[in-house]
Amino acid sequence: AARREAASLAAQLAQEQSRSESLERQLGVATANVEEAATNAERLRAQLKLQGEELERVQASLGEERQKCEALEVQVQDLQSRVAACEQERDDAEAREKQLALRYAELDVFKLDIIARELKTIDRQVESVRSEARSFQEAVKKFVNANDQQSSTKVAFNLVDLSTKMRGTVRDVIERCLSETQKLHVGAAVRDPTAAGVLKDGGKMAGYVVAADGTEDASGAHPRQQDEIRRERRQ
Repeated sequence: AARREAASLAAQLAQEQSRSESLERQLGVATANVEEAATNAERLRAQLKLQGEELERVQASLGEERQKCEALEVQVQDLQSRVAACEQERDDAEAREKQLALRYAELDVFKLDIIARELKTIDRQVESVRSEARSFQEAVKKFVNANDQQSSTKVAFNLVDLSTKMRGTVRDVIERCLSETQKLHVGAAVRDPTAAGVLKDGGKMAGYVVAADGTEDASGAHPRQQDEIRRERRQ
């Protein structure tokens, strides 16, 4: 009986030793798994830390880009306002230019040339009358009859004086009212010292108009504008 009990105990001991060895092996495997898991966890923590730092940098960069974007939007709005103001100014200038063009178109430059030629013709006629009056004034001195000489001298003097004043007035109109181009066309002096110089100042030219494309243009319009501009600069 004692042998059977000892054999049974030995069998149980062997079984327990086998179970113990199996548990030790399982423990070793579990320990290895835990160590591997710990290593993986540490690696993941390091990666997570790096990703967190990268995320912070990206968020900071995103904030800077948002600020830049907002600043650019403000600049764009300012530029849009400036462009709108420039467009409005351009439209207003075009409207004023059209109004000036319409007003200037009402002045028939060719009629002004006709008036200039007629004024020069009148100037020649007045000068002819003045020359005849001076000749008559000299001829009166040879009259024998004193009464005739006196009355004729008075008439001749009045004719010379009147024709001189008329000539001065006509030449004053030519001097003050015609452009240099028109003066050259009709053969009048650009600067006439014999002008009367008594005409009232009619004001100054406010500006000049450049003819738009596709519109009718008078050949004398632009030379006259240029002459007027030169005249204003000299004054």
